[in-house]
Amino acid sequence: MEPTISASTTSLPPSELDIHQLSLQMFMGKTQYQKYLAKSNPQSFKETQRKNEQMKQHEPQIKSCIDSILRAYIHPETYSMPTNLDSNMIDTFTTFVDKCVLHFEKLRATEEYQCSDDDDDVDTMFENIHETPVTPSQPAKSKSSWGKQITKTPITNTLDYYMRK
Repeated sequence: MEPTISASTTSLPPSELDIHQLSLQMFMGKTQYQKYLAKSNPQSFKETQRKNEQMKQHEPQIKSCIDSILRAYIHPETYSMPTNLDSNMIDTFTTFVDKCVLHFEKLRATEEYQCSDDDDDVDTMFENIHETPVTPSQPAKSKSSWGKQITKTPITNTLDYYMRK
């Protein structure tokens, strides 16, 4: 039996219930969530199906309406605002367009930021370090705090040594 999240079976506040529903919807995938919704909440499923059918039925009119409003905003000298539309529809469309523009500007800024990261191929912290290869025949001379008999010799059995070779 699948777990269901509903206001009657949980003591969660409505905002958390909405978050749980959104999480289910996002993580289940579209078809799996539709099956879940059909079993757990048939009324909501039927309402969603009805809205989808209405959108399919009125798709050409919706596209035409959006196109005419958008043209009127972009080219006000050429096109006029449709008179058969409700002012709430035009206000909602204006809000929608503003959100779209904001979204695309954020995307562009993110793409520009990612492109600038790609140009930075050099690791600036170690960019000016020039390593001198140490060969086993020439041990590195260094001063030792432990006396004159202690000298540092390179280790020749490491992967780093073989990579430099």
